[in-house]
Amino acid sequence: EFIRKNTLNQRPLVWLDDLELWWSPSIPLNQNVRVLRRYIDAYSSNIFFLVSLSNGLAGYLQQLHNVGSLFQAELNMDFMSADSVREAILIRHGATHKALLNEQFQEASPQQFNRLAARVHRAAEGNIGEALLHWALSIHKNDDDSAFIHPLPEYALPDFLNPDTAVLLCAIIMQKRTNEYHLRKLMGPPFSEKYVNILRRLLSVGLLSRHPNGWLEVNEVAANAVGALLESKDYIKYGPWKH
Repeated sequence: EFIRKNTLNQRPLVWLDDLELWWSPSIPLNQNVRVLRRYIDAYSSNIFFLVSLSNGLAGYLQQLHNVGSLFQAELNMDFMSADSVREAILIRHGATHKALLNEQFQEASPQQFNRLAARVHRAAEGNIGEALLHWALSIHKNDDDSAFIHPLPEYALPDFLNPDTAVLLCAIIMQKRTNEYHLRKLMGPPFSEKYVNILRRLLSVGLLSRHPNGWLEVNEVAANAVGALLESKDYIKYGPWKH
């Protein structure tokens, strides 16, 4: 209402980033989504809405709220062309103001840069977030004015899932970020009986990471691979949102 009343002569953009995090102990996510739906229906002719959310949550909300019908277009970041990923990497690296060196520690040519970007695109399977993360983790500082790339080794995530592990990971992915308190409220007594031990194991092997403030989430390095594994085993549904 504040936005509507203060932008009568404008056409504002409302960007809701990480919809998974739009909840509080007193206001659950589903309640916020219902209100958002009503607001978009009422004011989409005057306000441009941009909402980002994970595929897993999108599939879940599609079943409950038919959120796909709310929006005119979908921008799926799961797969982008090699040229688009190369341009994104070029912009990201350009922001560092550092020359990129090749294996001989000479400034990389455009052709060498293109080959490196293509390698990252293949490793990330076209996922733009995965590609940018892969690039960032591969870049190492040489001096104040230059950096070189050391390609990351490519490993496949082994199939470690069992039903209990999958249930816990799905709960964390759907919330994007959570903690033991919220998981205990969500799962009830079974959390203390079995899931807390699974959580500790996932933390110890690095599949889960804990922020300094105590929040838990799937390690960003493995997040896409974990999601793909859960989807392949039918524990989570991406449906049309993935393709």
